[in-house]
Amino acid sequence: MLLSSGSVEIEQAEFVDKLQKKVSTVNFERVAPLIGATLKNDRIVINSLGKDFIIDRLGNMDSECHIIPWVLVPMLSYITYGTHTDITGNWISFREIRGGIEWQALFTNRCEEPLRKLADDNPDLLHDIIDLFMGRTIDWYDADIALILHPLPKFPILICYQAPEDDLKSNLSIFFDECCGVNLHIKSIFTLCHGLVQMFTKIAEHHL
Repeated sequence: MLLSSGSVEIEQAEFVDKLQKKVSTVNFERVAPLIGATLKNDRIVINSLGKDFIIDRLGNMDSECHIIPWVLVPMLSYITYGTHTDITGNWISFREIRGGIEWQALFTNRCEEPLRKLADDNPDLLHDIIDLFMGRTIDWYDADIALILHPLPKFPILICYQAPEDDLKSNLSIFFDECCGVNLHIKSIFTLCHGLVQMFTKIAEHHL
C-alpha cells in the first residue's frame, strides 16, 4: 500500500520526535569524540560538507544552512546510533553494508541513477561539488572523476563517474568507507544519500 504525502510527513515527524527524545539521553561528552564532533556551549557541533550543524540536548538543530529532514534525521541518528568506529580507508559498495541488499534496488533508482543522469546533463557539476562542499578528488580509481565527500565526520562517501563515450553510456557508482555501516543505520544511509542527490539537483537547476 502506498502512503500519501500527508502520511509520510506524519511518519517523518514522529520519527524525528523519537530521535530527539533519544538525543536527550545521550552523554554528549562521551559521544562527541567518538563521532568526530566537538562540544560548544553544552551543544554538540557536527561538520557536514564544510558546514557546522549544532544540536542541543533536546535534539533541536541550528545551522547557517536551511534545516531539512534529510539532514536532520541522519544527523540525529548519527548521534544516537549505538556503535561508532573510525574511518578505515577500505571502500565497499552499498550492497555490502549490513542491510544494503534489501535497499539496493531503491538506492540504485533513487541515488546512483539520478546522479548519473545529472552528471551527464551538467558536465561541471561534480567539479563544482568539490568546491562547494569541501570535497577532494582521488587518482587511484579508474574514472573521469572520483571524489570523496564527508556528509558526516566519520562517514566518507566516494562518488566515481565515467562520462559517456561513443556507444558506451556513462557510469556512476557510490562507495562507502567500511565504517559507514557501523556508524549509521542503513535507512539513514539511504536517506542521507537521497537527500544529497536532491540537493545536487537543485544546485544544478539554480546555480549552474
